[in-house]
Amino acid sequence: SAQIGVLPISVYYFHQFPGLFFITNLVLIPCLGFVLGFGFLVMILSLFNVLHETVVQWYSMVISLINKFVSVISGYEAMVFKNISFDREQMLFSYTLIIMAYCFFSYWKSKYIIQLLTVVLLFQGGKILAHRDSRDNAFVIFHKSRHSLLGLKSQDELVVMASSEEINLEDPRIIDFQIGEKIKSIKKESLMNYYELPFSNLLIIDSTAAYDPSSAFARTIMLRDSPKINLNRLIDSLKPELVIWDGSNYLSYQKRWAQTCRAKKIPFHPTGEKGAYIIRF
Repeated sequence: SAQIGVLPISVYYFHQFPGLFFITNLVLIPCLGFVLGFGFLVMILSLFNVLHETVVQWYSMVISLINKFVSVISGYEAMVFKNISFDREQMLFSYTLIIMAYCFFSYWKSKYIIQLLTVVLLFQGGKILAHRDSRDNAFVIFHKSRHSLLGLKSQDELVVMASSEEINLEDPRIIDFQIGEKIKSIKKESLMNYYELPFSNLLIIDSTAAYDPSSAFARTIMLRDSPKINLNRLIDSLKPELVIWDGSNYLSYQKRWAQTCRAKKIPFHPTGEKGAYIIRF
């Protein structure tokens, strides 16, 4: 019952669930009472200097066996379900479900079943409405020091694009976004310099400082890998509505760009200060 009680809040905070916890508890819990009681006896005997070495060796062997058992169980990584999307509403619903189930099995009254089914229907209805009204597509510019990391979310799929050749899908930024957005599959693609997005096309200017003149209609500009450009001229030429730069740029460049944007009264978004930039559509 204790495991069931802490399970929702544990999944909510850590987003993982150990599949073998029930088997582990079946073995360990019966042993804990004996181990704790015998350990208390060992301490008392040691205080009176009547503790035999054989008792100490035997007790140490028991503790060692328990530690070895826990180590073996924890080695089954496949039985640890990770990256579980579990929000606050689901946690509260889980506790409501547990309380209702406890009341029903304790008192066997039909009103608790009616209340339980009502809560389930309300929860499902709220989820359906929230999913219908939500925008399921997003383009995100993550902050990563010395690298560029972008993602394009379409429904429950995420396409990851990065400046480095090897894209680490276990990157904490990707994992956190995957959990928060309930993404089921992730793919890799190469990073491009221009993205046509609804309501806001994105032009990316890298260290070459080169860009296609046909991209002059881009409303958003992203600077990466410290391009040596004159931002004043670029703003006058392209007239962007927003300038973004990520963690792949030199700090000195970022400070100079911030001054230029303030002077030009152009909104800007440095990911190092404001975090990831997300365009939802």
